Amino acid sequence: MSVATSLRAEQITVFAASSLKPVFDKLVPLYEAETGGRVSVSFAGTATNVRQIQQGAQADVFVSANIAWADALQSDESLVVQARAVIAKNRLVLVSATQLGSLALDDGQQWNAALGGGRLAIGLTQAVPAGIYARQALERLNVWAATQDKLVEASSVQGVLNFVRRGEVPLGIVYLTDALSITEGVYQVALFDKNLHDSIEYPALALTQAGSGFVEFLQRPATQKILLEMGFESP
Repeated sequence: MSVATSLRAEQITVFAASSLKPVFDKLVPLYEAETGGRVSVSFAGTATNVRQIQQGAQADVFVSANIAWADALQSDESLVVQARAVIAKNRLVLVSATQLGSLALDDGQQWNAALGGGRLAIGLTQAVPAGIYARQALERLNVWAATQDKLVEASSVQGVLNFVRRGEVPLGIVYLTDALSITEGVYQVALFDKNLHDSIEYPALALTQAGSGFVEFLQRPATQKILLEMGFESP
């Protein structure tokens, strides 16, 4: 049964990681045009989304920016997961407020020079997936000691980007797709090796039968093509 047949004219609510907003702004209208239904999307940090759903917010679909938060929600006995699939992967990138030369990510002195007395913006290291991945990378590069006292932590990747874009910090760590979505005020400095942190995966959970069609839609070849065009990697 096609998505259009099974979900025609349905309205669903999706809670999605904020890093998915640029691509979902493209995908949601395509889904709505095909099904005749409506999709309401709440974008926020993954931890915030989980907390809201656990507190009773109605959600048909949850798309996480990491596996652990998806597992946490799936283990909630008050919820029934109808379908689950990893829809994409991502990378971490160091960005700056001004154009910089190359920076050796494993050199603490170069970090200090690039920060120039300023701070490094990352997601909350105990809750926001991008912050969790960033800390793992900094620890494995042996530069956590050189940077941990210079952090400013944000509740989402969009918050990190805003710090950098406004020039409030010289450096930030975000997803590659977020850096690609910004046309000015943010410059890529260096791409982190994917082996420096846990795999950055986006599990999509259908929390109602109505949401199953949207999760199916996210896995389709045409949808995956758009995700790849926006800088995501194939699951």
